[in-house]
Amino acid sequence: MSDHPLHVAILGAGLGGLCLAQGLQALGCRVSVFERDAALDSRPQGYRIRINQSGQAALAACLGTAATAALASARASTTPLRSFDAGLQALDKHLPAWSDRLVQGRVDHDWKMDRQAMRRAMLQGLESCVQFGMQLASVQSDGASVTLNFAHGPSQRCDLLVGADGVNSWLASHYLASAPAQDTGALCLYGRLSLAQAQQAGLAAPLLQATHAIFERQLALIIDPMQFDATGLMPSPENYLYWALIGQRHRFGLAPGAPLPQGGATLSLCCAAIAADWAPELRALFAATPVQSQALMTVRQTARIASWPTGRITALGDAVHAMSPASGLGCNTALRDAQLLCQQLQQVLAGQCSLETAIQHYESAMRVHAGAALQSSLEGSTALYAMPA
Repeated sequence: MSDHPLHVAILGAGLGGLCLAQGLQALGCRVSVFERDAALDSRPQGYRIRINQSGQAALAACLGTAATAALASARASTTPLRSFDAGLQALDKHLPAWSDRLVQGRVDHDWKMDRQAMRRAMLQGLESCVQFGMQLASVQSDGASVTLNFAHGPSQRCDLLVGADGVNSWLASHYLASAPAQDTGALCLYGRLSLAQAQQAGLAAPLLQATHAIFERQLALIIDPMQFDATGLMPSPENYLYWALIGQRHRFGLAPGAPLPQGGATLSLCCAAIAADWAPELRALFAATPVQSQALMTVRQTARIASWPTGRITALGDAVHAMSPASGLGCNTALRDAQLLCQQLQQVLAGQCSLETAIQHYESAMRVHAGAALQSSLEGSTALYAMPA
């Protein structure tokens, strides 16, 4: 390496990109993060997210023990899982692709985190490194450096460019021969309401005290209470009830290729139609959810992680291996990517290998662990709502 600090540019200020930025900054790298969104909260990106033990280990490796402990203090209380049909009759359903945490009634060791609160926490210490509203227009690489040209703002040069810009990654599609993630034929509708709103709507106490998985004809509804410890080391959101309805497109009343409904009122009508013959408590849940807190998304998944010539451009997370949310592995796999890349770049900084060798080792390891996660995600989708594997 030369005598100047290794400069790594990261496209995307999602959880994977921020985890990488934190780890590289701790190693002494110069880090620049460019986010195309205008602000951290400029568009809906989900609410509850689960961080499994692999994700927790990656956070500890990149953020350090103290920062990870502070982050952990902002997690919601763990709750047992219970499974029912749409009439709220108990089921004995075990989902092996979700691992041991889905043994009936067992409390798991995943962290239940609020996604936006976690992003805000992971931005701490990176404020001077992160720029919003930076839409990439083109990239040039001469083999020794990479130049980034933006739609607005001056060009930037770096030693290594990492695409962490999500499922719609411009970088991966243009420079890494990565095919777009495929439409699986499923949709996910999610929403949230405060626990106070849930109580005012008369929702039964059991729905507010445990994670519920509701199964009904190629649909699955996950209901998860998010109750935070106000005495934690970091600010916590208000307590809320999160839900996500996932399943085949036709169960939402949509034909293949039909445009997704727009607007919260339309989504509420969609929920009402789906749940017309469901238990009254579930209908009340949908009716009580504010329309502005609901969002509908197409479930997409990468069929195979692409191969590309190793160089000064690489990627992590959904940019190259998007997954269905069914098994909760997408974010955790991105965090693991960040950990692997930091480990490899640490060897470069120590003079133990070249940057090109480190990137090659990272990409090889990433394809192995992310490929296994993609398969688990497919299995989780099949178990959860019968998506064809």
